Amino acid sequence: MKDPWDWGRADLEAFIGHSENIRLEFKRSDLLTGKNRDEIATDLSKAASAFANTVGGTIVIGIKEEKIGKTRIAKELDAGTPISVISPEQLLSIVEPNLSPLLPGIRLKPIPASVSGNFFYVIHIPKGSTAYQAKDHRYYGRSEYSSRSLPDNEVRLRMFQGKAYQGRITIANVEISSEEIPKANLQQRLGDASKRLLPLFPDADSLASFRLRKFSYAVVLENTGEINISEFKVNLAFSNHDIVYHKHFNKTYRDGAYDNNIMKRVFASMSRRDRQEYPENIVVFPQDTFSLITESFYHPADSAIPLPENTLSWRLFLPDSIPTEGVINVTSELSAHQA
Repeated sequence: MKDPWDWGRADLEAFIGHSENIRLEFKRSDLLTGKNRDEIATDLSKAASAFANTVGGTIVIGIKEEKIGKTRIAKELDAGTPISVISPEQLLSIVEPNLSPLLPGIRLKPIPASVSGNFFYVIHIPKGSTAYQAKDHRYYGRSEYSSRSLPDNEVRLRMFQGKAYQGRITIANVEISSEEIPKANLQQRLGDASKRLLPLFPDADSLASFRLRKFSYAVVLENTGEINISEFKVNLAFSNHDIVYHKHFNKTYRDGAYDNNIMKRVFASMSRRDRQEYPENIVVFPQDTFSLITESFYHPADSAIPLPENTLSWRLFLPDSIPTEGVINVTSELSAHQA
């Protein structure tokens, strides 16, 4: 599924007939044309507070709704908002300052409407790391179909999040490049990996060189909280090998057994799996990342063979926090950059 900041008109039209949910809220364009700046700020900051205090979500401005029973359903796209009335920059300047404290990562996407000069607006609100207050000095949370003000105990619980370590594992620095390697140099350049590449070329014996595509990416620890991370443990389980990475009690090391029997028929891995020492004094600042490992492999540039299905399961341990975990479809990440 596309990220909200990549949506277009067709994506908005796909919402017709569907209701709002815990991650999605519809608003008519007359919110921006029929109200003053303070009223707009109050309305949008409530929705932004609710998403930031729950799981994050997206506000779509430009959709009319109808009530069927007790449920509000998207009926149709409206005419949009004239950019002369409010520009994307002006709209963002209304949303960001009226949410307290500052929430990094709010993104806004204007989408052209059918009326020339008019736009729909998509505002994505990420999940926050503490409690966020709307312009009316209240804190809101999101249920499946609506927003509600939060009681004191829930506000306190969310505020504690800002004092707890928070992080996640993600894929970054994806690079795809092409390279032509003479057959005489293949073994020298790729080592044992060359033996796994050759079967992917039906006419390998007659070729003087091989056109290859190199895929590389980093697996990183991202600090999504508000305090520095200097102590952690990460378990990474790829579909073909496992890695354990520690930064714990002043001992930092990475080790793991590598077995590429599953993958060797399809691609050639060039990653190192030996134990590796890292600097002891590692600090990951809020909103910053730290690269744990770099993976890279070669694949025939002109091959119709799809990229190998590869997933990464991760489990992250941080001080005084419940372990978090997730699964990343590495193949999908690489395919998205290849497209």
